Amino acid sequence: MTDVNGSIIETATRLFLANGIRNIRMDDIASEMSISKRTIYEQLVNKDNLIRYSLDNLIRKQREASDTILGANNNVVEAIIAFLKKGNEILLSINPLFFKDLKRYYPEIWEEMVRRNNQSNYQTTRELLARGVKEGFYRKEININLVARIFVEQLNIFSNHEFFSSGEFSVTEVFNNLVINYTRGIATPEGVKLIDECSARELPAGPGIAG
Repeated sequence: MTDVNGSIIETATRLFLANGIRNIRMDDIASEMSISKRTIYEQLVNKDNLIRYSLDNLIRKQREASDTILGANNNVVEAIIAFLKKGNEILLSINPLFFKDLKRYYPEIWEEMVRRNNQSNYQTTRELLARGVKEGFYRKEININLVARIFVEQLNIFSNHEFFSSGEFSVTEVFNNLVINYTRGIATPEGVKLIDECSARELPAGPGIAG
């Protein structure tokens, strides 16, 4: 991929996430980069291709961030809290219109994104669960494959624009409740203690989790 392609994709990704896909035209991307619209079409052919490349970019960055978190923390609980903080940051940066537009106007790309994102999340979740069992923070009798699949399905709620449209729940409140309470449910007593200690220390605003 050329530097021009990479810059176009980075710019488009940022604009799509901030404003939704339908609100961003090729002219907007060209203007943001001070290049001609023709240059974008020459490099990437059409908007559908640009959306696909943008999603590739997002999934690649997500995996890189996951690998960094998995390797940088002393135990699985610290890794989960790090994932929680990173997830909150990402969710707050995405305009809900991004998911709404993708699902409504680009259904084939949407289905591909969901499939690939689920695969990536499933792999990361399995790694965390296996590590947690080995470290003694998760119960050894859990079915890792099943628990990982259920958790990944629950994560798909964040692409449901209608769920958040009433404003009753914020994305961070839902995310914190989902991650913390779900992991507490499969944890050993030692794991529950450490989860509560880490969440109280690292999430001072309080995620509204069960005690």
